[in-house]
Amino acid sequence: MGPAAASELLDVATADSPASPPNSAVFGAFQLPAELVLAILRRLPFVDRCLGVSRALRALVASDRGLWTELGFGAARSARVTDRAVAAVLARAGASVRAVRLGGCVRLTRAALRPLSSPRRPLLRELVLAGASKIGGEELADTLVGALGGGGGGGAGKCALEVLDLSGTNITTVGPVRVLGVTGRLRRLVVARCGRLTAEVFTGATLPAELEAVDVSETAAGDAALAALARSCGGSLRSVEAVRCRALGARGLAALRRGVAADG
Repeated sequence: MGPAAASELLDVATADSPASPPNSAVFGAFQLPAELVLAILRRLPFVDRCLGVSRALRALVASDRGLWTELGFGAARSARVTDRAVAAVLARAGASVRAVRLGGCVRLTRAALRPLSSPRRPLLRELVLAGASKIGGEELADTLVGALGGGGGGGAGKCALEVLDLSGTNITTVGPVRVLGVTGRLRRLVVARCGRLTAEVFTGATLPAELEAVDVSETAAGDAALAALARSCGGSLRSVEAVRCRALGARGLAALRRGVAADG
């Protein structure tokens, strides 16, 4: 499901599931079988735009978990998104969701992410929390470890997360170390503009062997952090962004040159 207005998704997420989904719906000028309408909806990037078309379409969207694999709220509306809206949508999607994009949702607290730590938590592949600065650093790390550590949906140790964007959050230096310890398949990590990170971030971390891209721009990441990053990724790194990292010097840059894959 593509980016949507919080109010529209909240209405669908909190509504009772229909006892039996409608067997047909009006789509344009045509009355089509439900199976055909769902096949069309699954190919649309912005399913939420169909929510106000008719009660039948809204009921179809609510009943079909196949439409709840990607959840976002859109940049234009993100600042108005509430904990209740996000928690309701995540709870309704259950284990079906694979991507949660909450970039710019600055009002969110830890309560919004509680469904990610439930017994039916999804097997996430992408999680974007950029700008969620109201969630405390340790709270954020606890939430992420709870959501990812058990693997969700597939048993312990099967965390499938590939993209994690924590830019502009209050994650602390030990946070990435804890989170990276449970994300064995992570390919891209963004911690840019995280003001509570210190020069020792990544030191002592067990980094995913498949990590390809890291963004530490505008943080206090220093030589030790970049050296640890380059040393631990086993040649998988292709890209490291470290714009305006004032603590980064020649030693860190030299370590990056040695650690980043030659074809990166």
